Amino acid sequence: MNNCKGFTLIELIATMVIFSVLAAILIPRYMDAETASKYRAIDMGVSEMNSRETLSWAPVKLSTEGYRDDDQVWAQLLAARGSTSGRTMTGSSTPRGRETRRERSASSARSIRP
Repeated sequence: MNNCKGFTLIELIATMVIFSVLAAILIPRYMDAETASKYRAIDMGVSEMNSRETLSWAPVKLSTEGYRDDDQVWAQLLAARGSTSGRTMTGSSTPRGRETRRERSASSARSIRP
C-alpha cells in the first residue's frame, strides 16, 4: 500500500466551496456595516442637537411669563448667557428669516422668472 500524506482533491474543493460561500455572505455584510455606522452617527448628532435645544428652551418654558414672541425669547436667552451677539433684535413681531411657506415660494418664483 502507498503511504501518501496530504489532502485529496475532493477535500480541497470542498474547503474552497465553504470559504467562497462564507465570503459571499460576509463581505456584503461588512460593507453595509460602514454605511449603517454613518447613519447611526447622524442619528446621534440629531439627538444631541435636540437635547441641546431642549436645554436652551428650558428656562423659557419654566418661566412664569411663558412664551411671548421670538424677539423677547431670544433677548432672554442671550441675557441668560451674558452676551448680545448672535442675533440682532428687530422691532417687528416676525423675526428675520422666518418667512411663511407661501412667502418663500412667492419670492423663489419671482427670482426664477425674468
